[in-house]
Amino acid sequence: AAQRNEIVSALAGYGIAVRPNAQVTLAVTVTDHRPVIEYRSVKTNVVQETIVVHGIYINLRFFMKAAALRNGKLHLVWAAPETSFAGSSRAEANSTRKLLLGDSTLQDIQKMFVNVLGDSLKAFAPAAPPAPTSLQGIRAAAARQQGPPPVAAPWAVNSWTEKAKAAVDAEFVQIMSPGTPVDKTALEGLTGAPEIVLEPHFDHDDCKADAAWRNRWAGVFQRLRWTDPQRPPAISLNHFFSCVYAYGAAAPRYFALSDSISLREANVVFPLNGKVVRKSVSLVTAHHEQYALEDDIASRLDEFVPRNIQDFLTDLVLRNSSGVPPIPSAPNPPAARAPQTPRSAPAAVSANANPPVAPQPAKVVTRPSQPAPPADDPIGGGGFITPPSSFKAMLCVPRNLVEQDAWDHPESGSRMDAFKRVVATYVVSVAQPGFEYWIGAGQFERFDSARPASGANIVSAVSPDSDRFDIFDPQCPANYALYQVQVNH
Repeated sequence: AAQRNEIVSALAGYGIAVRPNAQVTLAVTVTDHRPVIEYRSVKTNVVQETIVVHGIYINLRFFMKAAALRNGKLHLVWAAPETSFAGSSRAEANSTRKLLLGDSTLQDIQKMFVNVLGDSLKAFAPAAPPAPTSLQGIRAAAARQQGPPPVAAPWAVNSWTEKAKAAVDAEFVQIMSPGTPVDKTALEGLTGAPEIVLEPHFDHDDCKADAAWRNRWAGVFQRLRWTDPQRPPAISLNHFFSCVYAYGAAAPRYFALSDSISLREANVVFPLNGKVVRKSVSLVTAHHEQYALEDDIASRLDEFVPRNIQDFLTDLVLRNSSGVPPIPSAPNPPAARAPQTPRSAPAAVSANANPPVAPQPAKVVTRPSQPAPPADDPIGGGGFITPPSSFKAMLCVPRNLVEQDAWDHPESGSRMDAFKRVVATYVVSVAQPGFEYWIGAGQFERFDSARPASGANIVSAVSPDSDRFDIFDPQCPANYALYQVQVNH
């Protein structure tokens, strides 16, 4: 309730009132990360100190019903014309400082929440123009005089005949009428090849971009068969990736990895305050964060972007809404007349509009993720931060075990029952997203339930970088059956 009141009060400061059954729905996602850093003795490996890092990320998305013209047909979809993201992290004081100066963690976190919320809302406020007499103002005035006037996004309807325009106007009025069902997903009718926009933001030499970053996205859209050429592109995939270092004189020092993925569509039309607006909107979004220590940054970088692209592909294949809220079906305001040529609205606040600033000590300005459980993460020897995760691991089982040896329904206490338990226990303990796990041929035949072999000797872990399977369409080898094992780390 306190967070909701803070949000309502902050919105009021920008002239935005909150009321039930409004035409626009604001979805606010607040993510709280709390990884734990352990300091161990080099000699005994005994934990000597633990420090919690608090990360708060806020994601604002303004949703409304809108009409998207795809392959000559209008689709009524939930879309977000305006979005913004902000975040920050702060490490708790160590035990000595808390003993001497007191523990201010709660007050610090409350203050950080208010500051992050303020940062996310500032993205919607237009930047103040430079003073006319300043050097920046003089340069801006000269650029306006010399540069071409701003051009609105190309609108295919402008080249249509009057009869065709009248037909689509009538269709627009019809689908925006109260009671018209919204498409089951915001992706129906998409076939065009999206423009891929990649934005890295690094402030440390150890931060590196994935060499196959663009190729991975190209493979995603080939997998989805979104390959029709677009001139100009109506769909774009924006992937912002940030790797920043928490500089500062005092420990702990760590890296914060974050990304923001947004599938956007241009020229989406909707009525607002008595006008018809045409602009770019977000259809599907995703956000991820992860923390890494200095001795672990390389391995975290290797898996961060590929895993997030794979997860986003899964959302697109399954037509997941990626956090679209259960929006009440409030009636749309009646359209008094068929819309004429829509006006072009200012560009949406997105990853392109406001790249984050490099952080101050122990502060990271980044993009937030889907909600993660606020659990303290265990850190093993050497200081590896292990984030919580829940996913389904792919297990490949020889078909002869399924068809001849009762893999699906083993008798309790049987050799197959013992074999299956060893396999399942091992896979759950070592599983990583994107990997496949193959049971070796002949392993069951050699299995002795009285002296069971280790799962590592029975199952092979196959990396997505091994080129032994298609990461965009993962399948088991020939003569293997695919099973999915639920994993909760």
